Amino acid sequence: MRFKTWLFVLLLTGGWFAASSLSAQQGAKSTEEPSPRKVTSDEVREIAKLLISPCCWSETADRHQSQAARQVRAQIREMLMQGYSRQQILEAFEQAYGERILARPHARGFNLLVWVLPGMVLLISIVGTWKFLIRIQTPPPKPSSQKARAKKASSRDQAYLERIERELDQLEG
Repeated sequence: MRFKTWLFVLLLTGGWFAASSLSAQQGAKSTEEPSPRKVTSDEVREIAKLLISPCCWSETADRHQSQAARQVRAQIREMLMQGYSRQQILEAFEQAYGERILARPHARGFNLLVWVLPGMVLLISIVGTWKFLIRIQTPPPKPSSQKARAKKASSRDQAYLERIERELDQLEG
């Protein structure tokens, strides 16, 4: 019986010491560090729009409803509360997951194609459509007679065309 009583007293005093030291630490901590700032859902959502959800890499973290996306949003909220800037948060995620987590890749190297190629395709499509519309609006040339075609021929071919015409006249007549 004595052992149980002694153990109970020991646990009770140990718990009291632990609770008092914890409250003292929290009191000291609150005077040293400023309280975390309040973060709105809009701030978290704006940064989450710039990150891809790391579970399936198919949708931004602000729209995806997976556990991984929720964790990303929670990390963003916590980092904002700690005073991190938007750029610092994006850099931290990029270091952790690589450039793949960014919804908008950096415009450098091979990724430059992502930014340049759509404009080039649009420009080529516009020029091609314009040329096609000009072509279908221009009437086709009217067929001309042999004599009119003969006049257009060069002088070198003129003797040859006259011979063909004579032979055709002989066959007809």
